Amino acid sequence: MKKLLLGLTFLASSLSSIAQVFPLDTLQNKGRRDNRINFVILPDGFTASEQAFFVKKADTINQMVFSYHPLKQYQNFFNSYCIRVPSAESGVNHPATATDVTEVDPVMVVDNYFGSTFDNGGTHRALVVGKPAVAASVLASNLPDYDICLVLSNTEMYGGTGGKYATGTLNKYAVKIAVHELGHSFAGLADEYWAGTYFAKEKPNMTAVTNPATVKWKNWLGYKSVGIYPYGTTSPASTWYRPHQDCMMRYLDTVLCPVCQQTFIDEIYNLVNPIDSVSISKTAMKSALKDSVMITLNKLVKPNPNTLKVEWFVKGSLVATGDTMLKVYSDTALSPSFDVNLVVTDTTALSRSFWPKKGYQFSKTFTINVEKLGIKTIHDLGLSKFFYTVYPNPTVNHFYLSYEYSGTTELAQLSVVDILGKKLIDKQVNILQGKHELALDLSQLSAGTYFVQLNGQRVHVATKVQKNE
Repeated sequence: MKKLLLGLTFLASSLSSIAQVFPLDTLQNKGRRDNRINFVILPDGFTASEQAFFVKKADTINQMVFSYHPLKQYQNFFNSYCIRVPSAESGVNHPATATDVTEVDPVMVVDNYFGSTFDNGGTHRALVVGKPAVAASVLASNLPDYDICLVLSNTEMYGGTGGKYATGTLNKYAVKIAVHELGHSFAGLADEYWAGTYFAKEKPNMTAVTNPATVKWKNWLGYKSVGIYPYGTTSPASTWYRPHQDCMMRYLDTVLCPVCQQTFIDEIYNLVNPIDSVSISKTAMKSALKDSVMITLNKLVKPNPNTLKVEWFVKGSLVATGDTMLKVYSDTALSPSFDVNLVVTDTTALSRSFWPKKGYQFSKTFTINVEKLGIKTIHDLGLSKFFYTVYPNPTVNHFYLSYEYSGTTELAQLSVVDILGKKLIDKQVNILQGKHELALDLSQLSAGTYFVQLNGQRVHVATKVQKNE
Protein backbone atom coordinates (compact mmCIF):
# COMPACT_ATOMS: atom_id res chain seq x y z
CA MET A 1 0.00 0.00 0.00
CA LYS A 2 2.24 2.82 1.24
CA LYS A 3 5.50 0.90 1.20
CA LEU A 4 7.59 2.51 -1.52
CA LEU A 5 10.66 0.36 -0.89
CA LEU A 6 12.57 3.29 0.62
CA GLY A 7 16.25 2.66 0.62
CA LEU A 8 16.07 0.33 -2.37
CA THR A 9 16.72 3.01 -5.00
CA PHE A 10 20.45 2.42 -5.06
CA LEU A 11 19.94 -1.33 -4.77
CA ALA A 12 17.53 -1.39 -7.68
CA SER A 13 19.87 0.65 -9.86
CA SER A 14 22.80 -1.60 -9.01
CA LEU A 15 20.70 -4.61 -10.03
CA SER A 16 19.47 -3.04 -13.24
CA SER A 17 21.11 -5.78 -15.22
CA ILE A 18 18.76 -8.35 -13.69
CA ALA A 19 15.72 -6.20 -12.89
CA GLN A 20 12.97 -6.95 -15.39
CA VAL A 21 9.30 -6.28 -15.87
CA PHE A 22 7.33 -9.52 -15.74
CA PRO A 23 3.64 -10.25 -16.32
CA LEU A 24 1.57 -9.18 -13.30
CA ASP A 25 -1.67 -11.07 -12.61
CA THR A 26 -4.38 -9.61 -10.37
CA LEU A 27 -5.86 -12.29 -8.12
CA GLN A 28 -8.26 -9.93 -6.37
CA ASN A 29 -8.81 -6.19 -6.70
CA LYS A 30 -10.61 -4.56 -3.78
CA GLY A 31 -9.70 -0.94 -4.49
CA ARG A 32 -6.98 1.66 -4.83
CA ARG A 33 -3.50 0.40 -4.10
CA ASP A 34 -2.65 3.39 -1.92
CA ASN A 35 -5.41 2.42 0.52
CA ARG A 36 -5.26 -1.38 0.42
CA ILE A 37 -2.77 -3.94 1.65
CA ASN A 38 -1.06 -5.19 -1.49
CA PHE A 39 -0.26 -8.89 -1.14
CA VAL A 40 1.95 -10.42 -3.82
CA ILE A 41 2.98 -14.02 -4.49
CA LEU A 42 6.28 -14.68 -6.28
CA PRO A 43 7.19 -18.03 -7.83
CA ASP A 44 10.52 -19.78 -7.41
CA GLY A 45 11.53 -22.91 -9.25
CA PHE A 46 8.71 -22.63 -11.80
CA THR A 47 10.01 -22.67 -15.37
CA ALA A 48 8.50 -20.67 -18.22
CA SER A 49 6.28 -23.60 -19.16
CA GLU A 50 5.07 -23.89 -15.56
CA GLN A 51 3.91 -20.28 -15.13
CA ALA A 52 0.23 -21.01 -15.83
CA PHE A 53 0.44 -23.78 -13.23
CA PHE A 54 1.99 -21.31 -10.77
CA VAL A 55 -0.78 -18.74 -11.32
CA LYS A 56 -3.42 -21.41 -10.71
CA LYS A 57 -1.73 -22.46 -7.46
CA ALA A 58 -1.25 -18.85 -6.36
CA ASP A 59 -4.92 -18.12 -6.99
CA THR A 60 -5.99 -21.15 -4.96
CA ILE A 61 -3.71 -20.24 -2.06
CA ASN A 62 -4.95 -16.65 -2.12
CA GLN A 63 -8.60 -17.73 -2.03
CA MET A 64 -8.02 -20.19 0.80
CA VAL A 65 -5.88 -17.80 2.88
CA PHE A 66 -8.92 -15.52 3.06
CA SER A 67 -11.05 -18.32 4.46
CA TYR A 68 -9.25 -17.98 7.82
CA HIS A 69 -10.30 -15.52 10.52
CA PRO A 70 -9.76 -12.58 10.63
CA LEU A 71 -8.54 -12.37 7.03
CA LYS A 72 -11.96 -13.65 5.98
CA GLN A 73 -13.71 -10.69 7.60
CA TYR A 74 -11.15 -8.17 6.29
CA GLN A 75 -10.64 -9.46 2.74
CA ASN A 76 -11.91 -6.15 1.33
CA PHE A 77 -8.81 -4.50 2.78
CA PHE A 78 -6.47 -6.52 0.51
CA ASN A 79 -5.48 -6.55 -3.12
CA SER A 80 -3.69 -9.70 -4.27
CA TYR A 81 -1.29 -10.22 -7.14
CA CYS A 82 1.19 -12.70 -8.52
CA ILE A 83 4.16 -12.03 -10.78
CA ARG A 84 5.18 -14.56 -13.42
CA VAL A 85 8.92 -14.90 -12.90
CA PRO A 86 10.34 -17.95 -14.71
CA SER A 87 13.25 -19.95 -13.32
CA ALA A 88 15.80 -21.68 -15.51
CA GLU A 89 15.18 -24.96 -13.71
CA SER A 90 12.27 -26.48 -11.83
CA GLY A 91 12.41 -27.08 -8.09
CA VAL A 92 14.12 -25.89 -4.91
CA ASN A 93 17.63 -26.19 -3.51
CA HIS A 94 18.10 -28.81 -0.83
CA PRO A 95 21.72 -29.03 0.34
CA ALA A 96 20.98 -31.66 3.03
CA THR A 97 23.03 -29.76 5.61
CA ALA A 98 20.35 -29.75 8.34
CA THR A 99 21.24 -31.31 11.68
CA ASP A 100 17.78 -31.47 13.24
CA VAL A 101 16.46 -34.54 11.36
CA THR A 102 17.63 -37.57 9.48
CA GLU A 103 17.50 -36.56 5.84
CA VAL A 104 15.14 -38.54 3.66
CA ASP A 105 14.80 -36.08 0.77
CA PRO A 106 17.33 -36.08 -2.06
CA VAL A 107 20.08 -33.50 -2.34
CA MET A 108 19.18 -30.95 -5.02
CA VAL A 109 21.01 -28.00 -6.56
CA VAL A 110 18.62 -25.99 -8.71
CA ASP A 111 19.05 -22.87 -10.84
CA ASN A 112 15.94 -21.10 -9.54
CA TYR A 113 15.39 -17.35 -9.84
CA PHE A 114 15.33 -16.34 -6.17
CA GLY A 115 17.66 -19.04 -4.85
CA SER A 116 15.09 -20.59 -2.52
CA THR A 117 16.66 -23.28 -0.36
CA PHE A 118 15.86 -25.58 2.55
CA ASP A 119 18.10 -26.33 5.57
CA ASN A 120 18.61 -22.70 6.55
CA GLY A 121 20.45 -22.43 9.86
CA GLY A 122 20.71 -26.19 10.08
CA THR A 123 16.93 -26.61 10.19
CA HIS A 124 15.56 -29.06 7.64
CA ARG A 125 12.21 -27.38 7.04
CA ALA A 126 13.52 -23.79 7.10
CA LEU A 127 12.91 -22.62 3.53
CA VAL A 128 14.37 -19.17 2.77
CA VAL A 129 14.93 -16.90 -0.21
CA GLY A 130 18.62 -17.28 -1.02
CA LYS A 131 18.75 -14.16 -3.20
CA PRO A 132 16.79 -11.49 -1.29
CA ALA A 133 18.35 -8.66 -3.32
CA VAL A 134 16.98 -10.21 -6.49
CA ALA A 135 13.52 -10.46 -4.94
CA ALA A 136 13.74 -6.81 -3.86
CA SER A 137 14.70 -5.78 -7.39
CA VAL A 138 11.82 -7.70 -8.99
CA LEU A 139 9.33 -6.17 -6.56
CA ALA A 140 10.72 -2.67 -7.09
CA SER A 141 10.34 -3.06 -10.86
CA ASN A 142 6.93 -4.74 -10.89
CA LEU A 143 4.96 -3.85 -7.74
CA PRO A 144 6.84 -1.17 -5.75
CA ASP A 145 3.85 -0.46 -3.50
CA TYR A 146 3.55 -4.02 -2.24
CA ASP A 147 3.06 -4.56 1.50
CA ILE A 148 3.59 -8.27 2.02
CA CYS A 149 5.21 -10.92 -0.15
CA LEU A 150 4.96 -14.71 -0.17
CA VAL A 151 7.53 -16.63 -2.21
CA LEU A 152 5.97 -19.90 -3.34
CA SER A 153 8.47 -22.66 -4.13
CA ASN A 154 7.82 -25.41 -6.63
CA THR A 155 8.13 -28.46 -4.39
CA GLU A 156 5.79 -30.59 -2.35
CA MET A 157 8.27 -30.80 0.52
CA TYR A 158 6.98 -29.36 3.78
CA GLY A 159 8.61 -26.07 4.72
CA GLY A 160 8.50 -22.32 5.07
CA THR A 161 9.64 -19.36 7.14
CA GLY A 162 8.53 -15.85 8.01
CA GLY A 163 10.59 -12.68 7.74
CA LYS A 164 10.92 -9.97 5.11
CA TYR A 165 9.63 -12.54 2.62
CA ALA A 166 7.29 -15.27 3.83
CA THR A 167 7.95 -18.58 2.10
CA GLY A 168 5.88 -21.66 1.38
CA THR A 169 5.59 -24.69 -0.88
CA LEU A 170 3.02 -26.79 -2.70
CA ASN A 171 2.78 -29.19 0.21
CA LYS A 172 -0.74 -30.31 1.19
CA TYR A 173 -0.48 -27.84 4.09
CA ALA A 174 0.45 -24.98 1.75
CA VAL A 175 -2.43 -22.70 2.79
CA LYS A 176 -1.96 -23.28 6.51
CA ILE A 177 1.77 -22.70 6.15
CA ALA A 178 1.02 -19.46 4.29
CA VAL A 179 -1.30 -18.18 7.05
CA HIS A 180 1.23 -19.17 9.74
CA GLU A 181 4.13 -17.47 7.95
CA LEU A 182 2.03 -14.35 7.25
CA GLY A 183 1.47 -14.29 10.99
CA HIS A 184 5.22 -13.72 11.29
CA SER A 185 5.84 -11.52 8.26
CA PHE A 186 2.68 -9.39 8.31
CA ALA A 187 1.48 -9.36 11.93
CA GLY A 188 4.84 -9.71 13.69
CA LEU A 189 3.72 -12.76 15.68
CA ALA A 190 5.99 -15.23 17.45
CA ASP A 191 5.81 -18.98 17.15
CA GLU A 192 3.82 -20.43 20.02
CA TYR A 193 6.05 -23.50 20.13
CA TRP A 194 9.54 -23.19 21.61
CA ALA A 195 11.84 -22.35 18.69
CA GLY A 196 14.91 -21.62 20.82
CA THR A 197 16.40 -18.86 22.94
CA TYR A 198 17.34 -16.80 19.88
CA PHE A 199 13.64 -16.32 19.07
CA ALA A 200 12.54 -15.56 22.64
CA LYS A 201 11.51 -11.91 22.78
CA GLU A 202 8.52 -9.76 23.56
CA LYS A 203 5.95 -10.11 20.77
CA PRO A 204 2.16 -9.59 20.67
CA ASN A 205 1.71 -13.31 21.53
CA MET A 206 4.89 -13.93 23.55
CA THR A 207 5.93 -12.41 26.87
CA ALA A 208 7.92 -12.88 30.03
CA VAL A 209 5.14 -11.17 32.03
CA THR A 210 2.94 -13.40 34.20
CA ASN A 211 0.86 -10.80 36.05
CA PRO A 212 -2.77 -11.11 34.82
CA ALA A 213 -3.30 -7.39 35.45
CA THR A 214 -0.49 -6.30 33.15
CA VAL A 215 0.03 -9.09 30.63
CA LYS A 216 -0.45 -7.67 27.13
CA TRP A 217 -3.45 -9.91 26.37
CA LYS A 218 -5.18 -9.23 29.71
CA ASN A 219 -8.42 -8.26 27.94
CA TRP A 220 -8.75 -11.82 26.60
CA LEU A 221 -7.96 -13.83 29.73
CA GLY A 222 -10.56 -16.53 30.30
CA TYR A 223 -12.12 -16.19 26.85
CA LYS A 224 -11.89 -19.29 24.64
CA SER A 225 -9.12 -20.72 26.81
CA VAL A 226 -6.86 -17.67 26.60
CA GLY A 227 -4.46 -17.75 29.52
CA ILE A 228 -0.78 -17.38 30.39
CA TYR A 229 0.91 -20.64 29.43
CA PRO A 230 4.64 -21.41 29.71
CA TYR A 231 6.47 -22.52 26.59
CA GLY A 232 8.06 -25.38 28.48
CA THR A 233 8.78 -26.93 31.85
CA THR A 234 12.48 -26.07 32.09
CA SER A 235 14.38 -22.81 31.69
CA PRO A 236 14.57 -20.83 29.48
CA ALA A 237 11.34 -22.07 27.87
CA SER A 238 9.58 -22.03 31.24
CA THR A 239 10.22 -18.27 31.61
CA TRP A 240 8.35 -17.33 28.43
CA TYR A 241 4.59 -17.45 27.97
CA ARG A 242 2.01 -17.72 25.19
CA PRO A 243 -1.73 -16.89 25.27
CA HIS A 244 -3.10 -20.21 24.04
CA GLN A 245 -2.38 -23.92 23.90
CA ASP A 246 -4.00 -24.55 20.52
CA CYS A 247 -3.18 -21.71 18.11
CA MET A 248 -2.12 -21.80 14.47
CA MET A 249 1.13 -20.15 15.50
CA ARG A 250 1.84 -23.43 17.36
CA TYR A 251 -0.02 -26.12 15.42
CA LEU A 252 -1.01 -25.88 11.75
CA ASP A 253 -4.15 -28.00 12.01
CA THR A 254 -6.14 -25.39 13.96
CA VAL A 255 -7.02 -21.66 13.80
CA LEU A 256 -5.48 -18.43 15.02
CA CYS A 257 -6.24 -17.73 18.68
CA PRO A 258 -8.11 -14.52 19.63
CA VAL A 259 -4.87 -12.69 20.53
CA CYS A 260 -3.30 -13.45 17.15
CA GLN A 261 -6.48 -12.54 15.29
CA GLN A 262 -6.57 -9.11 16.89
CA THR A 263 -2.89 -8.57 16.02
CA PHE A 264 -3.73 -9.08 12.34
CA ILE A 265 -6.52 -6.48 12.66
CA ASP A 266 -4.18 -4.02 14.38
CA GLU A 267 -1.78 -4.25 11.46
CA ILE A 268 -4.58 -4.01 8.89
CA TYR A 269 -5.68 -0.71 10.42
CA ASN A 270 -2.10 0.53 10.56
CA LEU A 271 -2.16 0.38 6.76
CA VAL A 272 -5.75 0.99 5.62
CA ASN A 273 -8.21 3.77 6.42
CA PRO A 274 -11.82 2.59 5.95
CA ILE A 275 -12.81 6.09 4.78
CA ASP A 276 -11.86 5.47 1.17
CA SER A 277 -13.49 8.31 -0.74
CA VAL A 278 -15.37 11.46 0.28
CA SER A 279 -16.55 14.23 -2.04
CA ILE A 280 -18.01 17.68 -1.48
CA SER A 281 -20.30 19.77 -3.65
CA LYS A 282 -21.55 23.30 -3.06
CA THR A 283 -24.91 24.49 -4.33
CA ALA A 284 -26.53 27.93 -4.19
CA MET A 285 -30.20 28.34 -3.35
CA LYS A 286 -30.94 31.88 -4.52
CA SER A 287 -34.59 31.88 -3.55
CA ALA A 288 -33.76 30.95 0.03
CA LEU A 289 -30.78 33.31 0.12
CA LYS A 290 -28.54 30.62 1.50
CA ASP A 291 -26.02 28.07 0.30
CA SER A 292 -25.67 24.43 1.08
CA VAL A 293 -22.84 21.96 0.90
CA MET A 294 -23.28 18.24 0.31
CA ILE A 295 -20.63 16.00 1.81
CA THR A 296 -20.88 12.48 0.40
CA LEU A 297 -19.21 9.36 1.71
CA ASN A 298 -18.64 7.65 -1.63
CA LYS A 299 -16.89 4.51 -0.46
CA LEU A 300 -16.13 2.71 2.78
CA VAL A 301 -13.74 -0.23 3.01
CA LYS A 302 -16.02 -2.57 4.96
CA PRO A 303 -15.36 -5.73 6.93
CA ASN A 304 -17.72 -8.62 6.23
CA PRO A 305 -19.98 -8.69 8.15
CA ASN A 306 -19.86 -4.93 8.34
CA THR A 307 -18.98 -3.72 11.85
CA LEU A 308 -18.40 -0.07 10.93
CA LYS A 309 -20.40 2.69 12.60
CA VAL A 310 -20.75 5.99 10.72
CA GLU A 311 -21.40 9.28 12.56
CA TRP A 312 -21.60 12.88 11.38
CA PHE A 313 -20.79 15.80 13.70
CA VAL A 314 -21.42 19.49 13.08
CA LYS A 315 -19.68 21.89 15.47
CA GLY A 316 -18.98 18.93 17.76
CA SER A 317 -22.60 17.78 17.99
CA LEU A 318 -23.82 14.50 16.58
CA VAL A 319 -26.34 15.24 13.83
CA ALA A 320 -26.65 11.96 11.88
CA THR A 321 -25.65 8.31 12.00
CA GLY A 322 -25.40 5.66 9.33
CA ASP A 323 -25.95 8.03 6.42
CA THR A 324 -23.79 8.13 3.33
CA MET A 325 -24.17 11.88 2.87
CA LEU A 326 -24.82 15.04 4.83
CA LYS A 327 -26.24 18.33 3.61
CA VAL A 328 -25.23 21.38 5.62
CA TYR A 329 -26.76 24.82 5.14
CA SER A 330 -24.85 28.03 5.68
CA ASP A 331 -27.40 29.38 8.15
CA THR A 332 -26.84 26.48 10.54
CA ALA A 333 -23.63 28.20 11.63
CA LEU A 334 -23.69 30.59 14.54
CA SER A 335 -20.12 31.71 13.87
CA PRO A 336 -18.04 32.66 10.82
CA SER A 337 -16.72 29.11 10.54
CA PHE A 338 -17.67 25.66 11.72
CA ASP A 339 -16.44 22.09 11.41
CA VAL A 340 -18.12 19.06 9.89
CA ASN A 341 -16.59 15.80 11.05
CA LEU A 342 -17.20 12.33 9.61
CA VAL A 343 -16.28 9.62 12.15
CA VAL A 344 -16.09 5.92 11.26
CA THR A 345 -15.53 3.39 14.05
CA ASP A 346 -14.99 -0.35 13.78
CA THR A 347 -16.90 -2.03 16.60
CA THR A 348 -15.57 -5.51 15.84
CA ALA A 349 -15.62 -8.06 18.65
CA LEU A 350 -12.59 -9.78 17.08
CA SER A 351 -10.23 -7.29 18.68
CA ARG A 352 -9.77 -6.13 22.24
CA SER A 353 -6.64 -4.13 21.59
CA PHE A 354 -8.93 -1.14 22.08
CA TRP A 355 -11.57 -1.88 24.66
CA PRO A 356 -14.55 -1.63 24.83
CA LYS A 357 -15.31 -2.32 21.16
CA LYS A 358 -14.94 1.26 19.93
CA GLY A 359 -11.25 1.91 19.68
CA TYR A 360 -10.56 1.85 15.92
CA GLN A 361 -11.75 5.35 15.11
CA PHE A 362 -11.13 7.25 11.86
CA SER A 363 -12.27 10.71 10.87
CA LYS A 364 -12.33 13.21 8.05
CA THR A 365 -12.89 16.86 8.86
CA PHE A 366 -13.96 19.91 6.86
CA THR A 367 -13.92 23.54 8.02
CA ILE A 368 -16.65 25.60 6.39
CA ASN A 369 -16.27 29.38 6.37
CA VAL A 370 -19.43 31.45 6.09
CA GLU A 371 -19.94 34.98 4.79
CA LYS A 372 -23.40 36.34 5.56
CA LEU A 373 -25.74 33.58 4.40
CA GLY A 374 -23.33 32.12 1.86
CA ILE A 375 -20.59 29.53 2.13
CA LYS A 376 -17.34 31.24 1.25
CA THR A 377 -14.75 28.46 1.45
CA ILE A 378 -14.52 24.79 2.40
CA HIS A 379 -11.22 23.49 3.75
CA ASP A 380 -10.51 19.77 3.75
CA LEU A 381 -8.47 19.05 6.89
CA GLY A 382 -7.79 15.50 5.77
CA LEU A 383 -7.98 12.09 7.40
CA SER A 384 -6.90 11.13 10.88
CA LYS A 385 -7.13 8.12 13.14
CA PHE A 386 -7.66 7.88 16.88
CA PHE A 387 -7.21 4.46 18.50
CA TYR A 388 -7.97 4.29 22.19
CA THR A 389 -8.45 1.97 25.13
CA VAL A 390 -9.65 2.54 28.68
CA TYR A 391 -8.32 0.85 31.82
CA PRO A 392 -8.69 -0.37 34.45
CA ASN A 393 -12.38 -1.00 34.12
CA PRO A 394 -13.83 -1.53 36.71
CA THR A 395 -11.64 0.88 38.66
CA VAL A 396 -11.35 2.03 42.26
CA ASN A 397 -9.61 5.39 42.12
CA HIS A 398 -7.92 6.19 38.84
CA PHE A 399 -8.96 5.71 35.25
CA TYR A 400 -6.75 6.00 32.17
CA LEU A 401 -7.56 6.65 28.54
CA SER A 402 -4.61 5.53 26.42
CA TYR A 403 -4.64 6.62 22.80
CA GLU A 404 -2.72 6.83 19.53
CA TYR A 405 -3.56 9.82 17.33
CA SER A 406 -2.36 10.68 13.82
CA GLY A 407 -3.80 14.19 13.46
CA THR A 408 -2.57 17.61 14.52
CA THR A 409 -2.82 18.82 18.12
CA GLU A 410 -6.31 19.82 19.12
CA LEU A 411 -8.15 20.96 22.22
CA ALA A 412 -10.83 18.62 23.54
CA GLN A 413 -13.26 18.51 26.44
CA LEU A 414 -12.86 15.54 28.81
CA SER A 415 -15.90 14.88 31.00
CA VAL A 416 -17.22 12.35 33.49
CA VAL A 417 -21.01 12.18 33.58
CA ASP A 418 -23.28 10.26 35.97
CA ILE A 419 -26.27 8.18 34.90
CA LEU A 420 -28.55 11.22 35.32
CA GLY A 421 -26.48 13.27 32.87
CA LYS A 422 -24.79 15.50 35.44
CA LYS A 423 -21.18 16.44 34.68
CA LEU A 424 -19.03 15.65 37.70
CA ILE A 425 -15.66 16.26 36.07
CA ASP A 426 -15.19 18.60 33.12
CA LYS A 427 -11.83 19.86 31.89
CA GLN A 428 -9.96 20.77 28.72
CA VAL A 429 -7.12 18.59 27.49
CA ASN A 430 -4.75 18.67 24.54
CA ILE A 431 -4.93 15.68 22.19
CA LEU A 432 -1.41 15.25 20.88
CA GLN A 433 -0.09 13.38 17.88
CA GLY A 434 1.44 10.01 18.75
CA LYS A 435 0.88 7.69 21.71
CA HIS A 436 -0.25 9.31 24.95
CA GLU A 437 -2.35 8.74 28.05
CA LEU A 438 -4.96 10.80 29.89
CA ALA A 439 -5.58 10.19 33.60
CA LEU A 440 -8.73 10.86 35.61
CA ASP A 441 -8.95 10.80 39.40
CA LEU A 442 -12.28 9.23 40.39
CA SER A 443 -11.45 8.78 44.05
CA GLN A 444 -13.95 11.46 45.15
CA LEU A 445 -16.86 9.82 43.34
CA SER A 446 -19.19 7.25 44.83
CA ALA A 447 -19.27 3.69 43.56
CA GLY A 448 -21.43 3.34 40.47
CA THR A 449 -21.60 3.61 36.70
CA TYR A 450 -20.23 6.68 34.91
CA PHE A 451 -19.78 7.81 31.34
CA VAL A 452 -16.48 9.22 30.10
CA GLN A 453 -16.74 11.61 27.17
CA LEU A 454 -13.97 13.16 25.09
CA ASN A 455 -15.01 15.63 22.41
CA GLY A 456 -12.76 17.62 20.12
CA GLN A 457 -12.65 18.67 16.50
CA ARG A 458 -11.82 15.19 15.20
CA VAL A 459 -12.06 13.08 18.33
CA HIS A 460 -15.33 11.81 19.80
CA VAL A 461 -15.28 9.23 22.59
CA ALA A 462 -18.14 8.02 24.76
CA THR A 463 -17.50 5.02 26.97
CA LYS A 464 -18.80 3.57 30.23
CA VAL A 465 -16.73 3.07 33.38
CA GLN A 466 -17.64 1.15 36.51
CA LYS A 467 -16.24 2.52 39.79
CA ASN A 468 -16.00 0.19 42.76
CA GLU A 469 -15.31 0.96 46.41
